[in-house]
Amino acid sequence: MPGDSWHAWIVNEELARIGVGGVPASLMVHGIGLPPILNWGTEAMQAEIAPPILRGEKWISLGISEPGGGSDVANLSTTAVRDGDHYIVTGSKTYITGGMRANWVSTAVRTGEAGAKGVSMLLIPTDAEGFSRTPLDRKMGWWASDTATLYFDQVRVPVSNLIGRENEGFRVIMTNFNNERMGMAAAMEAFGRVCLEESVAWATERSTFGKRLADHQVIRHKIAQMKQKLNATQAYIRLCYESIEAGTPNPGDIALLESASERGNGVLRA
Repeated sequence: MPGDSWHAWIVNEELARIGVGGVPASLMVHGIGLPPILNWGTEAMQAEIAPPILRGEKWISLGISEPGGGSDVANLSTTAVRDGDHYIVTGSKTYITGGMRANWVSTAVRTGEAGAKGVSMLLIPTDAEGFSRTPLDRKMGWWASDTATLYFDQVRVPVSNLIGRENEGFRVIMTNFNNERMGMAAAMEAFGRVCLEESVAWATERSTFGKRLADHQVIRHKIAQMKQKLNATQAYIRLCYESIEAGTPNPGDIALLESASERGNGVLRA
């Protein structure tokens, strides 16, 4: 039976149960690096790239964030200048999950005018001349994840490695973000459940002023508020996944869901 949104939700929830964000990020990075190829790449590209990645023999990452900006994708500065049958890529990317071991990087580059209409996506092999990378170690909470800064020094990339059409990469990126945001939201809600369970367990074990923490009204209110926010986030996730399965995803709702998941879990840190 082919996988669907519900399978993806279950996987994200179960991987979050270990309470270590870097592990699922490292294991599932192909979930954000490969979809641009599957959804927008040529048949030849898909046939070459997808099988070894899905067999676990090779790895792929997504190269969007840059040292000068992350979420402002329309203003990225890494350039790809056409030179015959190749692009010459110059620039850098940072905070790239799986970047140290990736064999390929689905990379956002500027091929045209300023803004969103000048962005393209290129599949860049990491054994290309002029490509280099350095690890980003000891990231807060993400030590288990392989994260890197990538450097492109006049890297020659065949035009056939273009993902989608030239100067239409912004659409590829935004479509890919839907899946990435849904995974992040599902994981954040699941991490929140882990925190809630551990909070309840501690509140029933720890005693202060002659009674358990769980018997103090203020603590009971906090726990109730945690569960309320987590349940609301879970319902929002279901709503968005239902729209995806129906073929009518709403990018605005998905972006709001990610934000709500982050804010909803903020009560767990309070």
